[in-house]
Amino acid sequence: MQRKTFFAITALSLVLVCLTLCACIPIPDGGDKDKKLDSPIDIVFENITENAIGVSDVLYGEEGGSETEISINGTDWKDFDNSVGYVFDGLTPNTEYTVCARQKGYGEYKASDALAKKVTTLRSSYELIPEGVTAMIYHGQVTLAGVTDEMEVSFDEGKTYGADVTHTYTEKGEKSVLVRYKESADYLAGKSLVLKVVYNDFAGGSGTESDPYLIESFDELSAMNGVRATFKLNDDISYPETPVTEIIVFSGTLLGNGKKIIAPVLDYSANDDFNAYGGIFHTNGQDTVIRDLTVENAEITTNSAKTVHGLLINDAKVISNCKVSGKITVNGTTSRTYKVGGLCGELSIKDFEISNCRSNVTVELLASETSEVSGLTVGGLVGEISSVGSIKNGSAYFRLMDNGVNLYRSSAGGLIGYSVCYDKVSVSQSSAAVDINLTAIHCLTGGIAAMSKNIDIVNCYATGAITASGRNINPQSQCMSGGIAAGIGEIGGDQTGNILNCYSSVDIKLNSANSSAYAAGIIWNASGSSGKIENCLFAGSIDVGEGQNRIGKYAIAFNCATYLLQNNYILDDSALNNIEIENVTVLLKSGLTAEFYKDTLKFDETIWVLNNGWLPELAVLN
Repeated sequence: MQRKTFFAITALSLVLVCLTLCACIPIPDGGDKDKKLDSPIDIVFENITENAIGVSDVLYGEEGGSETEISINGTDWKDFDNSVGYVFDGLTPNTEYTVCARQKGYGEYKASDALAKKVTTLRSSYELIPEGVTAMIYHGQVTLAGVTDEMEVSFDEGKTYGADVTHTYTEKGEKSVLVRYKESADYLAGKSLVLKVVYNDFAGGSGTESDPYLIESFDELSAMNGVRATFKLNDDISYPETPVTEIIVFSGTLLGNGKKIIAPVLDYSANDDFNAYGGIFHTNGQDTVIRDLTVENAEITTNSAKTVHGLLINDAKVISNCKVSGKITVNGTTSRTYKVGGLCGELSIKDFEISNCRSNVTVELLASETSEVSGLTVGGLVGEISSVGSIKNGSAYFRLMDNGVNLYRSSAGGLIGYSVCYDKVSVSQSSAAVDINLTAIHCLTGGIAAMSKNIDIVNCYATGAITASGRNINPQSQCMSGGIAAGIGEIGGDQTGNILNCYSSVDIKLNSANSSAYAAGIIWNASGSSGKIENCLFAGSIDVGEGQNRIGKYAIAFNCATYLLQNNYILDDSALNNIEIENVTVLLKSGLTAEFYKDTLKFDETIWVLNNGWLPELAVLN
């Protein structure tokens, strides 16, 4: 029995060994062809954009993999090399894709099952940069206009963005405000529009033509000093009660915006700065423009070493729609000729334009008894002109007091003191009301202008009084005056000019005891090669006293031999006393009718307001 049992156990053991050996031997038949290789365990992406997906690696388990291929959505398989990577491009932004990777089949082995991994391309950035957005800064607060709900704003140079369209800066300087389209479900945030604003010493603005510096206080007006830009008054400016000693030097454009500079008191008498001359302003620029500004009740005391002065400015390219009123006190000194004007001291910039400007100014000259001042050229609008240009629609109420200062050659005119330009200067549709008192060795006075080369005076008139005298120091001492101009050509020169459709009702009184005295109702001297004195009327008076020196009183003009004097009239009044009447028609006061002005003197009704019984006025000044 034991023996049988032993054999049974032995036989069973042999069977188990055989079964074990059979399990470890591969089956070499066709069934192995369907065995698949191991699948990848991960796909590594990089550089995903709105149009591309980059695959940098395909990972396998411990047994690793051989050759790999990848695809989008399981179609169009591409060979993949882990050392190089692969990029699917030309894709649609913000779209989900399925990237597949598998181990390629080889020999009798099929490819592994694909590992699928979903990935979404990035959203596109907005292509558009915001348009129509503007920024305005006012006392440090920036306000944006044109920002829509789809946009966002950064006031810290792109560090943060938000919905606010206003922000107040605390530190001055240039600031960058960024505006862009917001990030959305379909798009990333767009590129930023960069707006530059400057928080400066002005109320606002950046100083450009489209965004001028805004001025609302005296301190902001003073901040113009040394700056070249465009400025705009946003409010009336009142000056301090104590005198201001520093002049404002600027170039560029000042837009008065219809505002006023009120009661500036300026004392430059102790200011030795190089630019300490002018008026409220001084310019060194060739393109300075001032528009639409009023200066009320200005008082300016000049530095005796500086020679060019005006209530508003020393010089300019363009001054338009400006009004000034006040007083200039000129501190005279030895051997200087002062150029003084109610509006500006001189006009030296080529093609200057003065239009629609008014002045009401008193000029007073002060000097010690021993001072010998070389001269004075002074006018209700401008002291001296030395360049080609025009004055149109201007007017001046002009008072001159010389206080007996010892002057050599001096010229005073209701609008222009003296013009030395060899190119043509035009004065039209302008008027002056004068109260001129002047004494000089060589004294020239005129209702509109004193001696002026190459000047045309058209559709102008002058009223008021001129009292002038020479100084009996040498035989050349002369005193000459004209109701419109002392002269429109240099004596002995070739300059020329015209006076057309003008009248003067100035009362001229010259002292003939101290010098030769000459006066004429319209013009004393027109010595150029040619020109016209035409369609003019003198309705004032002339008195040259009873002195022993040469005396000349002429109804319209003297020393005009080469000029055409045509259709000129003098009013039958006291003006006829001892006046030489040549080339002129005497007119009774009853003849001053609208028809006379229109039909006989050819006064244009669109320019003049024609009155019956007295003198006309300019429509633009009425």
